Formats: sequence, structure tokens, C-alpha cells
Amino acid sequence: MATQVIGTLCVEYFSGDPKRVKFLKPLRGYSETIKAWFEIPVGFICDLESVPIVKGTNNESGAIHDYFSRYNSVPVVSKTQCALIYLEFQRFFDLQEGGLINTVWDLVRRIIKTAVVWVAPRYFHRLPVNATYEQVVGIERPDVDVWYRRRPV
Repeated sequence: MATQVIGTLCVEYFSGDPKRVKFLKPLRGYSETIKAWFEIPVGFICDLESVPIVKGTNNESGAIHDYFSRYNSVPVVSKTQCALIYLEFQRFFDLQEGGLINTVWDLVRRIIKTAVVWVAPRYFHRLPVNATYEQVVGIERPDVDVWYRRRPV
């Protein structure tokens, strides 16, 4: 089965925070990378696509990556699988835009952004899918965060 997304991104921004959103409707999809369906639930809080330097306009792929970065996503994936899923959905949405210039630039941007999320420290499996706004912004730390602070660097 091919990569697909059912539904459209329906989110609301938090007052005073132009970066983070809360899902108002679920977003379902199928990942060819892991050969599984997934559903991002209503209430899921994330920062959409926030890779520095080459921040893109592909909010859906960013949200899907954020979902699979949570320690209790369904299914649970490895950090490498999560990066490959991000790459997969960037390509999926980029191909909908079309155009040669877009295609070349999107390829370069996809490679850079995927590499960044693959090597970025201390975000993967740090939060649950149902993390609160306070947990997502780092005001309140979930219990699992204690493990990160105690882990040797």
C-alpha cells in the first residue's frame, strides 16, 4: 500500500504562542516505511515543522514526525524509523506541489531536515502523545524526563 493521508490538518494555535498547535480533528495516515496505519488524535500538541535553518512549509510531515517522536505513539518506532517516516511524508506532500525548481529545492531541504531530526538530542521519546502544553514547552517535565537528566552525557 502506498503512503497516504486521510483528512486535512485542522489545528488551533495557543494564544501568545505562534509556534505550537493543538489538533482539533484527528489526522490518519499510512506509512509505507513501517507498513502501518496511524492516527494523530484530537488534542495532540506539537510545534508542526520546526527544523531550524531550513524550516519548511510542510506542517503535516512535521506533525507526523512529532507524533512518532512520542514514546507511546501507535506504533512505537525507533529514532531512525521516525526520521525515515518524516522523510517519507515530506516527499509525499512535496510531490503534491510539483514544479522542477520546487522538486530540486525540496529534495535538498528534505535531506537536510531529515538529517537534523535524526541527530538532534533529547527530544525523541521524551513526551507522551497526550503531553500537556506545559510539558511540550518544557515548563513541566514528565517523569520520563528525569531519566534524561540523570543519563551521562
